[in-house]
This record gives sequence, C-alpha cells and structure tokens, in this order.
Amino acid sequence: MMNMNKLFAFFLSVLSLTAFAQDEVLSPIGARNELMKNEVMNTRSSGNTIDGLFVYNIDTLFIPLPLGLFDDFNKNHFQQYDAQPGDPDVTSTVYHALLQMNNTPFPDNTVFTMIPSYRINITLQPVITRDTIFFTAIPVQFNNLQNYPVVYSEINVFPPYFLIDTLDLNKPAPDTVWVSSNLRQQNQAEVFFVDIDEPDSWWVDHNAHWNFTRAKLPWSLGVVTFDGLKSNGYPYAINTNQSGYADFLTSKPFVMNFPASDSIYFTFLYQPEGFGDKPEANDSLVLDFFNVTEQKWETVWKVSGSPVHDFKLVHIPITDIKFLQVGFKFRFKNFGGLSGDLDNWHVDYVRLKRQSSYTDTVFTDFAMVYPIPTLLKEYTSVPWEHYIVNPTGHMSDSLLITVRNSNLIAGNTSNGNLRVFDNGNLDQNYVILGGTLSAPDLNYEPLTHYTSQHNLVALAPSYNFPVSDPNAENYTFDYSFSATVPFFQPSIDNDTVIGQQYFGNYYSYDDGSAELAYGVNGEQSRLAYQFTPITSPVTDTLELVAVQMHFVPTVFDHSNKLFMLTVWADNNGQPGAVLYEDDFFTIQSPVYIPEKNSFWHYYFKDNQKVKVSGTFYVGWRQLDPQRLNIGFDKNTNSQNKIFYSIDLGNTWINSSFEGSLMMRPVFSTAMDVYLGSDEQEWNEELMLYPNPVSSEINFSFVREGKIEIISSDGKLIRTAAWTDHVDISDLNPGFFMIRVTSSDGQYQKIFKIIKS
Repeated sequence: MMNMNKLFAFFLSVLSLTAFAQDEVLSPIGARNELMKNEVMNTRSSGNTIDGLFVYNIDTLFIPLPLGLFDDFNKNHFQQYDAQPGDPDVTSTVYHALLQMNNTPFPDNTVFTMIPSYRINITLQPVITRDTIFFTAIPVQFNNLQNYPVVYSEINVFPPYFLIDTLDLNKPAPDTVWVSSNLRQQNQAEVFFVDIDEPDSWWVDHNAHWNFTRAKLPWSLGVVTFDGLKSNGYPYAINTNQSGYADFLTSKPFVMNFPASDSIYFTFLYQPEGFGDKPEANDSLVLDFFNVTEQKWETVWKVSGSPVHDFKLVHIPITDIKFLQVGFKFRFKNFGGLSGDLDNWHVDYVRLKRQSSYTDTVFTDFAMVYPIPTLLKEYTSVPWEHYIVNPTGHMSDSLLITVRNSNLIAGNTSNGNLRVFDNGNLDQNYVILGGTLSAPDLNYEPLTHYTSQHNLVALAPSYNFPVSDPNAENYTFDYSFSATVPFFQPSIDNDTVIGQQYFGNYYSYDDGSAELAYGVNGEQSRLAYQFTPITSPVTDTLELVAVQMHFVPTVFDHSNKLFMLTVWADNNGQPGAVLYEDDFFTIQSPVYIPEKNSFWHYYFKDNQKVKVSGTFYVGWRQLDPQRLNIGFDKNTNSQNKIFYSIDLGNTWINSSFEGSLMMRPVFSTAMDVYLGSDEQEWNEELMLYPNPVSSEINFSFVREGKIEIISSDGKLIRTAAWTDHVDISDLNPGFFMIRVTSSDGQYQKIFKIIKS
C-alpha cells in the first residue's frame, strides 16, 4: 500500500508543477491510451471460454558474436502476437468440456447434473407404494474451458432428469422432470498454437512503454519507460493509493551454457523521472536474473527513486553457474504507485555480451536524440485543402536538431542532410553544414549533447511542399535527417531519424504523445486554445465540424465530469465573443479511448458547422470544479496559444507551462465523409435505455456494425453484432462503457452505463 509519506510526496510533485499558477495544473497521467497485445493473446469467439485462444511458444535465442545482444530501442524488438488461424505456422487443438474415462468426448448435446437423480416407481394397487431407485453415478472427466492449460478433473455426474412412472397406469412413457441446476454440459474450444522463431524479437511482454519522447536527453532515439500503467494503457489500480510492482520488461530465454571465463557482462543505462513523474525514495527500479538451476527469479541489482539525472551506466558480470545455462533470461521491473503514470524510470542501451570487458562501458555511438515532429513553421499538421490554396512560407524556420556523441573521442563535424520525399521520390535535399550542427565546437566532443536550430527557409528560400495532387483529400510527405562521424558504431541506425509530414483536415501543435496532463481548477472555468488558419487571406470564412481531444485520467477518473464545447472569436490576441457553445442538452464529458494516440471527436450540436475567420479559439466551459485533464505534450511548445479563465471569461490568463495541448480543431473538407457528419445518413440520435440497467440494454435504432463492452479499467470484455438489444445479465455490478461502431467506421458513439 502507498503510505502517507508517498501520498504526501505525490501531492508535493503536483505542487512543484504548479509553483507559478495554482489555478492551472500539470499532473502525472493516470492512463496512457495504448493497446498492445499480451504474450498470450486471447481472442474469444464464444462466451467466456478459451475458444480462439492463441498460445505462443517462445523461442530461445543465441548470443551473437562479437556484439552480443544489443538493443538501443531505436527499432521495435518486441515480440508481436498477431498470428491468425490458417497461417502456416499455426496449429490447433479442440478441447471438450466432457470426456469419457477413456478420453473420448461425449456427443455435442450431452448434459449431466451433479445432483444425484433417480427414478420413482409408483404402484396404486393394492395399496399406494413408492419405490425410489437412484441412477448409477457416471464417472467423467470435466473442464469448464475457461483457463489454459486445460486440466481435467474426475467427477461423478448423473442423468439431468427425474423419472416418475405410475406402473398401474397404461402410459407409453414415464413422466420426466428436468433438472435445471448444477449442470455440466458438453462444450468445445479450439486453441491455436504458434511456434515462434524470430531471433530479432527479444522482449516477450509489452508492459513497459517503448517511446521516443519521455526521457530527458537520452543517448539515442528510443527508450523503454516504466510507470504504473498496464499494457493497455490503464492504471493497475486507478482511484487508489496502492504501490507495488507494476511494469515488467522480460527477455526471451538464451543459450548461456558458457564457462565463467567467457567474461559475460550485462550492461544498460537508466534514468529516473525524465519528462514524467519523479520516483520517490521508496520506489525502485529492479533487475532480476532467472536462476535456471532452481527455476526462480533472483534480484541482482536495484536502485531507489530520485530526481531526474543524466543516464547512468550499470555493468554487471555473470559468473554463477545457476545463470550460465540454457534458459537464462532477465527482466526489469519497477516498484511504485499503481494508480497512474507515476514514478517513471527509463532504460536504454541494453546489452548482453560474451568476451566483454571494461571497454564495453563506453558506447561508441553517435546518435540523434529526439525525433523531428514537424517540418512546418508553426503547426505539426494543417488541412491539405488549406495548404494548397496558400502553400508559400509555411516551412519551419527553426528546425531543432539534438545529437549526442557517446564516444570517448571527438568526431569531426560532418554535414547533415534533411531529405523530403514525395511518394518515395526525393523532392528536396537540404545540406546543413556540420559546423552549424556542433557550434561552437569544431568537433563533436566526447560524451556531449549538441542542440542546434536551423532556418530551412534560409537554406532554400523558394521551397515549399509540392502540390502534386491538389485534388487529394489528404497528403503525406516522408522526411529523414542524418549526420555521421568517422568512427565505428554498434548501431548504424541512430544517426538517422525519419518522420512523416501529414496534411489532413485538422490543425495541431502537438506531436501526438502526452507526457503529462493539463487542467484548470474551478467551477465554470474556461480553457481556450488559439489557432489561425493558413488560408489566404486569413479573413476567409471556414467551417469547423468538430474538435479532437485526447483526455487522460490522472490517478482519479474524471470521465463523469461535464463540460460545454466552446468556440470563441479573437479579441486582440485573447478569446472574445462566443461563436458556439453547447447547451445542457448536448453537454459533453471526457472520453478515454484505449487506443494508441487516440483523439475523440467532439461534434457540435445537431452536427452543425461553426463558421470562423481569422484567429479563433476552441476549448470548453467546465461545470465541475475538478480539472478535466487533457493530454499535454512536452516536446512541442505552444504555450502562448493556451488561455484559461476562472472568472466566467471576464479575464483571460496565458498559461505558465511550456508545452502543447492535445486539442485539434477539425475543418469541413473532402474528408467529412470519414467523420460520420452526413446528416442525411445519421440524422437520428442513437439512444440507449434503460440506464442503470440490470439485465438487458436496448438501442433506439440498428445499423450494420458492432457493439463493444469495455470495463472501467479500459479492458475490452465483449464484442457482439449491433442489434436492438444486448444481454448483460452476466456482468458484475459496476461501471461500464458501451461503444457502438458502424461497419464503415463513419459512426461511433460511447455510452457510460451502470450495471445494477
């Protein structure tokens, strides 16, 4: 359990973030909305059985020479669990719930009862007599097929009926009374088996979060982050103050039958906090090795929580025979708060190597540190239809490049190249002189980070993204940046970063990932986000159709809080007149979607389109005093666009926090068809009733599509065809979400229900 000191420390961490403004708050994320597959993936197709379960048999890896296993987390080396029935490497076994003692399945319609049943023979003459004859018990093997592996138990069952026969009456058959309780029915489940042989995939679980943005000045692109969130992005224990072991990062087993004289070392880098939440002194990051001899895990290294510092290196020899065997594996785990994205640790540069030495404590790597989120001057994305009418002058004039030389020797300043590709064809090649990348040094000095900004317009004054297809609904350009040094590197991929510039139907400042959560305290508080379309002239009247928002729970679930979607005009650089606001019949609430980098579309009342011209603002008026907590991106900075008001909109205050809200205005374009905003097709508001519900939910209309039932912790527990009703009598009482989606994806609605 989280003690009072830890709870107090958590509130101190929040207070430290709000030292300059008590009304607006940055706080740790309570859920990261990312769904990843587990080691054993269960795709149920019938009820609550193991029917459709995939069981993956993990392969054993060899340690290659001379580099050994080395993961800098630049690429995805996590084992994927995406096999399908019919794949060449997939086999299956059908299990039956009821087997005879010779292991032969009973027929499909077989039903027994655990209650001893019998036959009653009644005679009427010369006196009424009653003779009860119990049926002989039938020994069977039974498993309810709810868990794998399938282990059968021997039980005694009986025919599922009572027979009553009056012998003096000339009847064709005795009366039958069927038993309706303690039944054991024949059922079957098909389980699929996959033998994995993927030596380039090293990690068997996905609990820890692979990312490129959450560590502070990492040594290369990509780290693995440990927090209090499950692999589906939801807390292990939301709305609690519990602590415990949370994320695990577990390797595949290895062939390790080597002598201790082979000088085998395990090496890695770690950092607490980064851009996330600071782990306290009673939190920890732990490394376990698997004792093959005794078949158990043993802790070999541990560090307590602390404020953020530079990445530190750990170099551990492996000499004990209990580890030097086939089947050795290792795992990282973190101990901390279980109610959200708390007590963060970041791990990088994991290496397991034979014939190692102290020289392996130096990573001779020259690497990019962060991705390039955009090549646009102000936004990370703009609508394609807006760009094509005014494509001039929107390229970035402050391209930020961060590189690191992790070697012990300097490397000379080679030129950098930023390349832009249109449909795979090189469209532009910027050459950035090496001296500007490492200035004021003439070389990349040892163990040093270099951050530099570059004016792309100065390099190519006339260049803009080409408008090769003005009739496209959206467009994507690929780009890459690379810089090199003339010394050997274990990974040749780290000196290059790739990205995509997307043009769709929305404006965005964020990079699509939230490091923290932002909110404003106070009943009737307002939050407004400023945008200026790039159309020419900026006075053109445009139409908003929705606002995308990425809400995140922060330790406590606020999805039941209410707000009114609002659009404002501009008033000398601050929100002015209200152009649109929800009413109490169309009031909104935060929606947490268990999908990676997910944004929920909030539409205007009756699917109306809101006209804007020039600078405008989107946001909300909240009804409750609790902050609503929208995702906050720390890797881009649109601080001067964020405004809030705690006095009914009379006074607006610019945010004191550097970063960007994950809020995006969506404009009416040719992509409207994908938004489900066609009022002719979806002019009827879908309703669900009753709510609260005890057994059966009804829907006001039906389309071709599906219904998904999601538990309060974000777990998908059932999928069914969209019909006019769904039976939930078997669910435990509590809070659930019902997500209804049309088969073409153009309509989706989420209901929150209470199962009584």
